Amino acid sequence: MSGFPPIFGPYGHPEQYPPLALAYLGDAVYELYVREWLLRQGGRRPGALHRAATGYVRAHSQAEALRALLPELTEVEAEVARRGRNAKPRHPVRGADRAEYALATGFEALVGFLYLKGDWPRLQAVLARAVQAAGPEGGGPQPAHPGNGESQAAGPEGGQGLPSGDPGPGGPPPPDPGPGVP
Repeated sequence: MSGFPPIFGPYGHPEQYPPLALAYLGDAVYELYVREWLLRQGGRRPGALHRAATGYVRAHSQAEALRALLPELTEVEAEVARRGRNAKPRHPVRGADRAEYALATGFEALVGFLYLKGDWPRLQAVLARAVQAAGPEGGGPQPAHPGNGESQAAGPEGGQGLPSGDPGPGGPPPPDPGPGVP
């Protein structure tokens, strides 16, 4: 994320927020991260960008992201994700089974927590890992192709689906976490 500080924070004790409130914010933070990441992949056509983004932010992809992240979480982060996963939404689940929706809510709560905490390096690492887990190599969607607006598979040379580390030949780097973040 490009120098993406909280508008009114950081907040003193984000763990005191209800898990669905953390998930509400985390959903917006993750969607913005994915949209920026897709733009940096070279996508320019709004329709293709939208289709690609929805693949990353749907409940199944977010559930996969949390599954990939669970072994890497601290005790506090795991507790936040657990609270989010166990929270009961007040509306019917659409487009996903209840278990995946619960995991996705846990992931969103974790992202909202890290955002409110103001832990930019950790938030950047979690978001990059989530995109990687939800991307083509992780079995998820593919970023928009810059030319014709269609999706493109990541070839053996890499680059298109890698949100962190070496982007591969010709691949763009991941989004800059912002000033003051190594």
